[in-house]
Amino acid sequence: MRLYSALIWSIAVGFFGSTACRTADDETVIEVLDAPEFIELFRLGNELEGDSVLFGRVGELLAVDGSGRIFIGDHQVPVIHVFNRDGVFQTSIGQSGSAPGEFSRIQSIHVEHSDSLYVFDFGLNRISVFDTDQFEIQRSISVSQDSLGLPFSLLGSTDTGFLMTYGWPISPGDASEDRYIHVTHVGWAAEMIDLPIHSVQASEWLTSSEGEQIYAIRIPFGRKPVLRKGSSGNLYSGWTDSLSISIFSLDGILQHSINHSLKPVTLTRSELELAVEGRSDWVRDAIINADLADFKPVYDHFIVDDLEQIWLRTTPPSIADSTVEWLVFNEKGHLSHRFHLPVSTNLLEIRDDRVYAVDSQYGDQVIVYQLKKSELNV
Repeated sequence: MRLYSALIWSIAVGFFGSTACRTADDETVIEVLDAPEFIELFRLGNELEGDSVLFGRVGELLAVDGSGRIFIGDHQVPVIHVFNRDGVFQTSIGQSGSAPGEFSRIQSIHVEHSDSLYVFDFGLNRISVFDTDQFEIQRSISVSQDSLGLPFSLLGSTDTGFLMTYGWPISPGDASEDRYIHVTHVGWAAEMIDLPIHSVQASEWLTSSEGEQIYAIRIPFGRKPVLRKGSSGNLYSGWTDSLSISIFSLDGILQHSINHSLKPVTLTRSELELAVEGRSDWVRDAIINADLADFKPVYDHFIVDDLEQIWLRTTPPSIADSTVEWLVFNEKGHLSHRFHLPVSTNLLEIRDDRVYAVDSQYGDQVIVYQLKKSELNV
């Protein structure tokens, strides 16, 4: 771990003045008095700095408890590493296996009720709940296939159980647009509590037709759903084709929506060819010759912070861009900040004025920033 207490990264976003204005689609935009600052505190998983704990692929496997301890999972090695608030390694949870407290394929991790750690294992179809005092397994809950499909991910816990996503894997010959991801309550005894509270189209895939070589390929620059559970319990749902995010209560009632116009970014043939570089010839030909969308998705990721603000990563105009624009929408749904981060950096969690991100430029490293908030002129 390396400390960066003196490094302050000012995020220049071009805020000039401090008055509210409106976009072309009559959406209120709140200008800020000062651009926010990310003060880098430390990094984890930096081999060049002598870190002994390294990560394969973190993805979104990061959670933070009330005391600031950091839990980091790995899609390549079935284990969860624990660091204290200052980035000092404490212990590792789990190992490869199927016994209680062991993992096969970690898909989701969350820290919620009473600071318990919830881990969903896609390979074992199991939720493991760990006590974060002694890091001991408290319970294991098996979640199995249902009429809605297989359990895909864990969005978080509720007073009565868990919020899970279900769906069917893609198969050759399936129509990609006919597949959906369903969000539903699962009780502590792994029972479905009620019908899905929300459904959204699944990720886009390219599949073979009858008489062709059998394949199912994830489409480069394909659309996908993004689903989050906020700290207040609301469900946030978006489809990356447009910046329209719907917020639902946990009984499935729409609370409000956030809509914002972004200029479509054309998908060029050269970018598509670069994206499939290194793939087998038949996969490359299938993608290049497919009837794909003319435009890229307008965004690819968002998170919801502890103040119910949405931090959204837009799609870079060019695959060669070194930075990407992020947008922040406050709890009222108004655009409040715009800033740029390196393309290799992805924000995963914001809690208690700390920002937790993964940087994949030189192998996955976790970066912890202090967020210096600017005043908003509301």
